[in-house]
Amino acid sequence: MLFKIEDYGITLTKDGAPQITILFKSVESDETKTWWGSLKPGIAREITIKTLMTLGLTKEIEDLADGMASCALNVAQEYELVLEQSEYKGKTTERVRFINIPGSVSKSKMLDADAARIAISALNLKGDLMVMKKHLNVKDQSDVPF
Repeated sequence: MLFKIEDYGITLTKDGAPQITILFKSVESDETKTWWGSLKPGIAREITIKTLMTLGLTKEIEDLADGMASCALNVAQEYELVLEQSEYKGKTTERVRFINIPGSVSKSKMLDADAARIAISALNLKGDLMVMKKHLNVKDQSDVPF
């Protein structure tokens, strides 16, 4: 399902830390979804910045405080939201996991499996992955801090 940005700004987490909050509205219905971007140092902040760049960030992050009036994000673009079921304190909710531009990943651009394995194996990513998991104390995907 495709969504457009309906509103955005900076809100506070339950701990009082600033976070980016973006409200999306479906182009096909009145359904809305909210994405929260962490500004905690580390991988969570990196993902937030990358996501803001995907959303067409043209100004400074603090300009998002002015909301839609800042014109800091591309509100004309349609986005694909990857949703995920998440359980917290016994309650299951749906959250926005990733935000993509439609067609940004197409089969025609992907390497075949053998070529991809050769290209990736040359990068020695296994060591980097092990270091990052240890640094973040990640045992499995559910431990990822964002």
